[in-house]
Amino acid sequence: WFVPFLIKLLQNDTPMLRLLRRNPFPHAPPAFVRARLYRYRFSTARERRETGQWWIRDLVGDYVPPVRLAGRDKEPAER
Repeated sequence: WFVPFLIKLLQNDTPMLRLLRRNPFPHAPPAFVRARLYRYRFSTARERRETGQWWIRDLVGDYVPPVRLAGRDKEPAER
């Protein structure tokens, strides 16, 4: 489901965008999109006191590297 979601974001698909709380690209569809993968863990008591954060996240890497549409109604193509 994720690749079709990215395609619809790149196409600025109105019906799909209605599923989101707000359009993240209100003026024009993005030229590229990417998805990053993070590992989440609860903060320690010390981290919570010092930062106020309940969660700590660490970047694992790209889940989907930057992609763009190769043409209308096509799969994303890598940059």
